[in-house]
Amino acid sequence: MARQRLRVQGVDAWLVAGIALAAAAGVVLAGPEPTGSAVYDGVLVLVATWACLWASASAPWWTGVIVAAFACAFAPSLALFALAAAALVGGLAIGVARRAVPWSRVLVAGVAVQVLARLGNVDRFGLSSLIAVGVMVAIGGFGLRRRPRRDRRLMWIVVGATAGVVLIAAVGFGLPALGARDALTDGSNEARTGIRLLGDGDFLAARDSFLRAADAFSQADGKLSKPWTQPARLVPVLAQHRNSAAQLVDSAADVSTLISGVLQVIDYDNLRVVNGRIDVAAIELLDDPLQQLVSAVDDLDATLTDVDSPWLVTPLRTRLQDLADDIDEQQDRGENALVAVQNAPAMLGADGPRVYFIAFTTPAEARGLGGFMGNWAEVTITDGKIELTDFGRTLDLNTGGQTPKFLTGPPDLLRNYGDFLLADPATGEVGPDAWSNITGSPDFPAVAQVIAELYPQSGGRQVDGVFVMDVETIARLMQIGGPVRVDSLGVDLTADNVVAFLMRDQYVLAAGGDDQARVDALEEVARQTVGRLLTTSLPAPPELGKLLGPMASQGRLLGWVSRPEEEKVFQRLGMDGALPDRDSDGLMITFSNAVGNKIDDLFQAQATYDVHPDRSSGKVTATLALSLTNTAPASGLPDSIIGNVVGLPVGTNSTYVAVYSGLPFASATVDGVPVGFTLDEDNGYFLMTSFVDIGPGQTVVVEMQMDGGLDLSDGYSLVVRTPPTARPFPIGVQVDGVAAIADLSGTPGVRRYVS
Repeated sequence: MARQRLRVQGVDAWLVAGIALAAAAGVVLAGPEPTGSAVYDGVLVLVATWACLWASASAPWWTGVIVAAFACAFAPSLALFALAAAALVGGLAIGVARRAVPWSRVLVAGVAVQVLARLGNVDRFGLSSLIAVGVMVAIGGFGLRRRPRRDRRLMWIVVGATAGVVLIAAVGFGLPALGARDALTDGSNEARTGIRLLGDGDFLAARDSFLRAADAFSQADGKLSKPWTQPARLVPVLAQHRNSAAQLVDSAADVSTLISGVLQVIDYDNLRVVNGRIDVAAIELLDDPLQQLVSAVDDLDATLTDVDSPWLVTPLRTRLQDLADDIDEQQDRGENALVAVQNAPAMLGADGPRVYFIAFTTPAEARGLGGFMGNWAEVTITDGKIELTDFGRTLDLNTGGQTPKFLTGPPDLLRNYGDFLLADPATGEVGPDAWSNITGSPDFPAVAQVIAELYPQSGGRQVDGVFVMDVETIARLMQIGGPVRVDSLGVDLTADNVVAFLMRDQYVLAAGGDDQARVDALEEVARQTVGRLLTTSLPAPPELGKLLGPMASQGRLLGWVSRPEEEKVFQRLGMDGALPDRDSDGLMITFSNAVGNKIDDLFQAQATYDVHPDRSSGKVTATLALSLTNTAPASGLPDSIIGNVVGLPVGTNSTYVAVYSGLPFASATVDGVPVGFTLDEDNGYFLMTSFVDIGPGQTVVVEMQMDGGLDLSDGYSLVVRTPPTARPFPIGVQVDGVAAIADLSGTPGVRRYVS
């Protein structure tokens, strides 16, 4: 049977051309960018869409129905669905009427195309484009088949010429691209290596990597800039790859050269602390080159953002994304270094002496921040010269200074931990053992503010900042200063055995009643360690960061200063010790020794958090199961370890459990028996606290139910902070029965989960 022809002539021809042109202009306004060139893309999309719609005037009526049905199926909004539905009704009306009205067929297709041009991401960008382009080509093809021979011959000539241009462009770009592939890969790898070395602080090696990256990118740029690669700029998709590659290699070569030049003048070796002094002027000289470095890395990041396009094939986008991720990390590190350099001179006494308080803690007697403060030091820094200006025991501060002493804040800390600090909460009068419980809260900025207010009243000076370091940090510092000899006890301590000594052995040594010798030994360890650090050459900041960075991230080494602009340094370095911000849910569990012994080295905790968020209602329910095991014996160890001051059986561990949550608490049980807990809030967290007694060799299970509403508009998220306990404290998290965080190592620190 002969195919029915449908001529478009006279007034119909003008109507078809006009409607097709208007619809094509609407598609251009949707903003498709098949080549990345705004002007050329507008012309290309206008002409291609007009041609397909012009041909659709002769297409069978059912093709318009199919196009409109596709538009209905994938419409991304109610308004666009309504538009597609109107086109669908129009297409069906044409079929029912059985009338050859060419302009009405173009109108149906033109309306449906407006929806197809605005699909957004259907699973992925390429699929959206494939649907829209495929449907348009199909309807144009069906219409062309019913056009006169002359029209079909003309269209085939256009298609053939277009295919020829595409082939020439593909070959002209493809061969140089293959030749440039190895150089582009080498440049990307060298740039990533340079970024990693920057993070490690190895600036000389980083400089060499960026020089090699610049050379590789320049080679790739030379190949991709050949004249015969230019036609590729006219071919959709191919143009995106050509433009992205050319822009990337050109900019990356320039930026890599700039970075290598900046690294030539940055030398962190000049920032070593030598015999207790650091060159403040050398720090100030780093400001300008670090700003240049940050700017150069930002330029490279901007280039990657510019060249990224959903038209790129997945392997290329993945490679670019990997490089972009590395750059994001370096941007953070670079900004951190710049902020530190800009604030360091003042913090090191360039504008006048600075006084800092250092608290030495041990988790053998647990506190919310980690451990009990056994000793403390006062350090004064004047124009880079660091001096140990005072040193003592916690008892010295409890009994020294004025009487009475007072605290005025912070309010959350005093409300939740005032029972351990204050004799009179109404007036803020401090109790006799306040310094023994000074580290009770896990919120270090709040603890530091209490120390800064209380220290001048306890015989000390006004301080500009507070630091805390535990026994694990002291062990790290001893890797620098070397072993310590405790003559009074005939003990040699090294970085390998000092933790065991400070956590357990020193208390065993006191079993014979010579507790004063133990106290003096503890003081001697701290004094000698700090003294060694002030009379030797410390590693350069990058090496020092590698050594102490884990201590900061684990909450074992924390810092706070009274000036907000300088406090940003510690916030950026992740050593401010503040309660972590939460987007929706949060969980933190701390323990504080309640009976004045050193039993917590024999205490083991583990927890599971099973949470069920309902994303439709925003309601979240959760169960926290906390297993607490006391491995201490009922006899055989000194009273300082397993005894207590409240009359409990020997070997009993009495711990003050504090659970911070983003959800309100509903109920709690201990070994299945309902119990009451104190409820409060602290810095945006719900807080539940209670004393729990655990006999020698026993395990107690505390189970808590949480129930409440959270903002789940961006999905469920959870931040978990594990305290630096004497023994690892593993916490496992399940979200809707699926493991989300499984920290079997129990390493202290902050972890985040985002659904």
